[in-house]
Amino acid sequence: MDFETMADLDLGILLMYSSGYKEFLQNILRNFEDLAFHDITIKILAPTAQLSELNEIKSEFNLKIFIEPNIYLDQIFSGSTQSFDFDTASFNLIMQQKVLFIERSLRDYKYVIYSDLDVAWLKNPLPLLFEISKECDFAFQSEVQASSRPVLCFGFVSIRSTIFSRFLFRKLVRKLVTSSIDNLVIDQEILNEFYNESLLFRKRLFPLPEGLFPNGLLYKILDKNEDDELLANQLQPFIYHANFLVGVNAKARFLSKYANWDFKLK
Repeated sequence: MDFETMADLDLGILLMYSSGYKEFLQNILRNFEDLAFHDITIKILAPTAQLSELNEIKSEFNLKIFIEPNIYLDQIFSGSTQSFDFDTASFNLIMQQKVLFIERSLRDYKYVIYSDLDVAWLKNPLPLLFEISKECDFAFQSEVQASSRPVLCFGFVSIRSTIFSRFLFRKLVRKLVTSSIDNLVIDQEILNEFYNESLLFRKRLFPLPEGLFPNGLLYKILDKNEDDELLANQLQPFIYHANFLVGVNAKARFLSKYANWDFKLK
C-alpha cells in the first residue's frame, strides 16, 4: 500500500472521550499532527455534554476530526457518586459503548483503529498494521502476562472490516448488552474468552509485539540505559500505552516522562 497518499485510505481512527481527559486528547491529536495524519478520519465518541469543549479542542488542530455524540455516555456520567474504576458497573457500561462504537464503525470503514486516550503514538504504525491486515483481520495489543497464549488488550486494536470481523463484534456486542446490570461482563474478558475458545479467531488475529506496542508494565524499555551503546540498534516502540497506571495524575506523569506529552501537572 502506498503511504504517499494517505487520503485514499478507507480508515477511521477511533477515540472515546470523557471529562478529565482533555489534555490526553490534545496530546494524542498532537501526535497525529506530528505523524501527518491530516487526511485520515478521526472519530471521537463523546457525551453530548462535552461537545462544546470538544469543538474548541477540534479547532486547535489541522485534522479531519468528527465528533459522535452519545447520550448513553451522558447517562452513565450523570451519577456524580459513581465510581469509574476498572471492573466497576459504570466502567463496564462505558466499555460497552466503546465496543458498540467500534462495531458501528466497521460498517463505515474498510479499516478501523481504536486507541485509548492514554496511548502515546511515538511513531507511525500504519505501514506495519496494514501489512499485518493482508494476512489477519485483527491486530490487538498484547499484555505482559505469564500465559501460554497472549492476553489481549482492548486499549489498542487494528481491525480490517470483513464478514468475520463484523460477525465477531456483533457477537461481542450481544454478550455485553445481554449481561445483567448487576453482573456486567468486562469487554476484555469476553474478548479473551472468544480468543481462547475460537480457533478461527486465533488464526485471524495477530498479537502485536509487546516490545513495539508496550503497555504500562514495560515502561522501563523506554528508559535510557548507560549500556545502550553496546546494542546494534535501540528499541523504538510505535506506541506507549499507560494502562496499569492507576489515576489520571499517574498516567500524566508517566506520559510526560516517557512520551514527551505536555501536561499542566499539579
